[in-house]
Amino acid sequence: MQYLLRKTIFSVLTVFAFYTTALSQLPYKLIDGRQHRYCESCNQVIQNMPPEVLFGIQINTNGDIFFSINNKKWFDYIFKNDSYGVSIDLVTKDRYACDKNTTEKILLPKGTMLAPVYRKDLLIGMDDLIEGGVFTKIGKVPASLMKKQLEGNLIIINGNYICFYTNFVDIDRSGWELLPMGLFTDSLTQNTETADSHISENFTYSKKIQVEVPFEKGSTVFSNIYMTGLYDSLELKKYAIRKIEIRAYSSVEGPEKLNKELMGKRAKSMIAALKKYQPSMRRTKVITAENWVDFFKDIEPTKYKELKTLSKVEIKQRLTDKIISVELEPLLARQRKVIATLYLESASSEELIKDSSILSTFKKAIIAKDILKARAIQKELAERIMDNKLPVTYINKLEVPQSKDFSSLLNDREVYKFLLK
Repeated sequence: MQYLLRKTIFSVLTVFAFYTTALSQLPYKLIDGRQHRYCESCNQVIQNMPPEVLFGIQINTNGDIFFSINNKKWFDYIFKNDSYGVSIDLVTKDRYACDKNTTEKILLPKGTMLAPVYRKDLLIGMDDLIEGGVFTKIGKVPASLMKKQLEGNLIIINGNYICFYTNFVDIDRSGWELLPMGLFTDSLTQNTETADSHISENFTYSKKIQVEVPFEKGSTVFSNIYMTGLYDSLELKKYAIRKIEIRAYSSVEGPEKLNKELMGKRAKSMIAALKKYQPSMRRTKVITAENWVDFFKDIEPTKYKELKTLSKVEIKQRLTDKIISVELEPLLARQRKVIATLYLESASSEELIKDSSILSTFKKAIIAKDILKARAIQKELAERIMDNKLPVTYINKLEVPQSKDFSSLLNDREVYKFLLK
């Protein structure tokens, strides 16, 4: 019994010694607190973060390392006071060579950890590359690692506790601005959540299409050929537009203020053209940005790729050179565009039903056991409530028998009730 007790005590002390040794190996007097209650609130915020809100790091070819998050409100949620900050764990690819026996366990860092940068300094160094978000330099790759292939892992810190650690797939995170974000899949009911408000917007659609429309330099108008072709080829007469998302981009040369005006006018002209086909369409979302993403990608294979190492102000200054601007014009021309995403719902005869008779029409369909007709009416009623054309109490006025035959109707109604809350 004494032997077992001594062995147990020895084992506990060994584990404790191992753990404290691991903690002592962390630089900057940091402690791995991922399982500590001190980090619970931080982890909870990150877990509740909507999929449209993205954060990550970017390592430039000159070694500069940037932290970015595409939503300032969620930055403030995560980094709620000046005790919160970030660091980077730079892990070299050769660490995972086949001839090496790497034991991951839970020990940090896995590579070279940079000095933490806390909220106050993150905001001081903030750039405006991500409109409505945060883009800020947090360090530089050490000279000893510059020629190595690196993985940059993000660390979020509260005080001297490491609360969050994640590694990233090597994806160009600046591309977020060009990608429509959110859960958009074809099904009965869709739920989108805007990245800037964390407010759910509910609507139904059965089809999503996307069209890219180019614009001439300095122009805010486009050829109607694009809209006519879209309208004819996709048979838009058979659909109602439930929502339009417009992403308007300018090329990067010229004053930013002028570019923003151009982008806003391009977006408005696009919406006006679409409203000709459906004047009642009211859900629109507009995002504008200078097209730095395509610019950096397009110059990569050219002799001007060194521009990537300059600041945006320096790049704009270089583009005032007539020779450079003329040579790059074919690339810049491709970057002036609007990407329109249309969410469509199949047109139906139920749209013609008057508000005053929609309940009685639904009742007739129930009596006739025309389930498909009843589902279509119920869906139309829900859409009118979502569009504030009818009060939400109408959903409870639909009387559906509690039987197996009407299970699809009952299920639909519960979904709508949830969305209409």
